[in-house]
Amino acid sequence: MDFYKIILVNGFSKNNKNFNFLKNHLVSLGFNVEFLNAPLFFRDPAINEKILENKLDEISEINQIESSISELVLIGFGLGGSIIKKVLHNKKISNIFIKVILISTPCKRSRISRKLSPFIRLLSKVFKPLRLLRDNRYLSVPLPKDISIGIIRGVEPNSKIFQKFITEPNDGFFQSNEVVLKGKNIEILDIPFGRYELLNRRGTAEYIVDFIETGRFKFD
Repeated sequence: MDFYKIILVNGFSKNNKNFNFLKNHLVSLGFNVEFLNAPLFFRDPAINEKILENKLDEISEINQIESSISELVLIGFGLGGSIIKKVLHNKKISNIFIKVILISTPCKRSRISRKLSPFIRLLSKVFKPLRLLRDNRYLSVPLPKDISIGIIRGVEPNSKIFQKFITEPNDGFFQSNEVVLKGKNIEILDIPFGRYELLNRRGTAEYIVDFIETGRFKFD
């Protein structure tokens, strides 16, 4: 059986707590899962880029010797997915097949970031990762065409805090038409929950396993 390694890359958060359920579900389904230990809260996103680059180099070097990993799966939540896109756009990993799953990751400037632009600009002086919400170097950067990409979007949030700013199906923060890439190597899955609820669901982990094993999300 192919040996998969999964790296979870969190978004705007002080720690990986909101990823715990997903990690535990994937581990219970038999996968080797670890967090990228790089909280994206106060520090410059470029630091997290470097941490991910170093992690990929480390895995690649070990795999050249041991050939223990046949496929590396990078799963990014929110702005963590933006870090993955930026790194893989600039970096080629030669000896491992890679799949990417983006969960609630914006791929263009969101309606909320435009509506709340002065507020976000002020906050981003302290919370530097929020700059990514206005930075097309991260938002619209394409991934290599030889990488299979799965996109998971929430479309029915429980939280209504930002709903007056949003006109389309959304995950509570990003509209579904803001969480989209196009291409033959891209598979999109809509789940009827908000961005944080869908992280906790075992069903989300099962959809992820489908994509890892087949390159497709299997719909019931």
